[in-house]
Amino acid sequence: MSRALPKPIKRGATFRDFNQHDRKDRVTELIGGDLYSRPAPHFFDLVVRSTLLSELERLEGWLLLEEPLLRLDEVELLVPGIAGWRYEGEATEFEAQHICAQKRPDWVCELLTPAFEELDRQRKLPRYAEAGVAFVWLIDRPRRRLEIYQTRDGEPALLQTHSGNAYVRADPFVSCTLSLGPLW
Repeated sequence: MSRALPKPIKRGATFRDFNQHDRKDRVTELIGGDLYSRPAPHFFDLVVRSTLLSELERLEGWLLLEEPLLRLDEVELLVPGIAGWRYEGEATEFEAQHICAQKRPDWVCELLTPAFEELDRQRKLPRYAEAGVAFVWLIDRPRRRLEIYQTRDGEPALLQTHSGNAYVRADPFVSCTLSLGPLW
């Protein structure tokens, strides 16, 4: 059963509106000029995120950040659960706050929640593809499912779906075997 999109707290919003609503206990995003606000991640989502990061942090050549503020254009400020940038050489060449505004990530991961799943699927997933993010992962903890999307011609294309306690090699991290069991 598909849920309706959550209602924005303001339509036709600006960066100024974003700054007025951005709080530590909420995740605020500006998507296509609409301002959305959701509660900070639930405890179990934080566990999933830290579990995933602990698996991926051993990969060389990646800078991974939790909840970075991504400025994709003049009306887009998105906050994925995790974002990753490929780099060569020293990671210090990145300034975390600067990179989020200046360089699109190569990979993002969203942890779906029932109240905001449709926003992530219908609004954010296409925006990531339009902005040129190569890979997007959607983690659906209640359904115990990982969906992997690759951007093709500016559109998100479902590449793979994994579920249960499988061990997977998933783009863009095919050099790493990831156990899904600990995520659930």
